[in-house]
Amino acid sequence: IHMIDRDDMRQGVLSLLRLLLEIPEDIFIAIVDRVACGMAIIVHCALANLTDLRDWDLIGQLLDSCAKYTPLTIFDGVTSCVGSRFPTRLGGFVDAQSIIYSGASLIVQVLLKFTFGSYGNDLTLSTATIPFLEQAYEYLHHLQIEGPSDSGIDEELWISCSKAFYSVALGDDAHASRYAIDVLEHFVLSNHVEEISVISWLTLMEGLTIRRPSLEFTAPRHKIFNLLCRLILIIIPKLQCSEQGRFAEIGNMIVFYVQENIQFGPNHALYENSVQVLTNTVNVIAMLTFDNEVSKSIHNLSHSFSKELEKIGRDKHHE
Repeated sequence: IHMIDRDDMRQGVLSLLRLLLEIPEDIFIAIVDRVACGMAIIVHCALANLTDLRDWDLIGQLLDSCAKYTPLTIFDGVTSCVGSRFPTRLGGFVDAQSIIYSGASLIVQVLLKFTFGSYGNDLTLSTATIPFLEQAYEYLHHLQIEGPSDSGIDEELWISCSKAFYSVALGDDAHASRYAIDVLEHFVLSNHVEEISVISWLTLMEGLTIRRPSLEFTAPRHKIFNLLCRLILIIIPKLQCSEQGRFAEIGNMIVFYVQENIQFGPNHALYENSVQVLTNTVNVIAMLTFDNEVSKSIHNLSHSFSKELEKIGRDKHHE
């Protein structure tokens, strides 16, 4: 395996590895522990030496095949690689060309599969994957925006990472849920806000409103509601006529979110926070400028929010 580091031996090693894809599954299972160890070594040590897209395709197929049977070995190899070899923003992306885009993209895809439990429906590594996925994506984004190709942000991958963080937030572990939401909030608000299209923002918001954290998890519920309202304010100045329908539906779901949050009355922790965030959102919308062609949709949204606040005020007064 270590011969893959040598220029004169690399293609020979890769040719032998390709043969592993052709052997019967029962034989592969019998040797998968050793193959997985070898793949972990390659991922950790040899990334900078792989520059051919076909080689990365091979590595990806073998990582997937091994992860079905020995996920922990592959997880350790991939995360060790990210932790020690992927440049970071804090480090100024030193040696930023040491891993090509295809390699970094493959690593992100493998980490996404661990987060979503794609390998054998195993979610035990989901939370542990989050910081490595965030770091790997950050480097990948650097390659997209500041690399020689300047290809621009991959919004589909950005959405996939956002969904991955949110999937952990929806789990049964309250601590993991809070942690995942903190990462999600930082991910979507601290990175590339101006580069993301309204369509992608709406796609993210649909996911946040269709599936919501349990009412038992007060902090995650509040954080997601607050995030949704902040995203509304990001979207409004960019909203186009063609997106008004989706925007209106999301607004309706946010109103429903409020109704869920306040259903237990003023003494519940979610009540005051929800009222305060919604009030602030209505006040900020009133100060925003936007295209006249979408003004009706935005006024309807603001009216729906204000109407809900009025209802809350009446109910509180009657009490």
